[in-house]
Amino acid sequence: MRLSLIIAFLALPLLEIALLIKTGQTIGFWPTLALIAGTAIWGTIVIRREGFSAIDRFGQISEQLARGETPVAPVLHHMLTVTGGMLLILPGILCDVAGALLLVPVVRRGIGLWVRSFFAMDVPPEADYRDPVDQKLGPVIEGEYTRLDD
Repeated sequence: MRLSLIIAFLALPLLEIALLIKTGQTIGFWPTLALIAGTAIWGTIVIRREGFSAIDRFGQISEQLARGETPVAPVLHHMLTVTGGMLLILPGILCDVAGALLLVPVVRRGIGLWVRSFFAMDVPPEADYRDPVDQKLGPVIEGEYTRLDD
């Protein structure tokens, strides 16, 4: 696991540099530089706008918490949008594409559903949150057992 993380952290910058060089050869140096600067400005605008809208959404989230609901969807939406903005700020074509994809609502919704299912966040709000793993596996049957050796 540790080796794969090291390879990923080494491969991503090398891939970004290779894509920047290829893009520079294809469309030229100045258009590539303008593309990188433009996406960084776009990412800054997205993060700033999302910061102000988070202040507006705070009232909705506190209402959901008062009703006993978990505000997973709005928080996840905000987190994915800010992540998209941060990826746009990073220099590189691959990060820019990933950041732009996170700003598309359909893609963000799909990734949000995947994240919620990955972390088992799809437990209904009326459920008992003390042990969501048992709820996903079905009823728990208690009993005694004796281990028999071969």
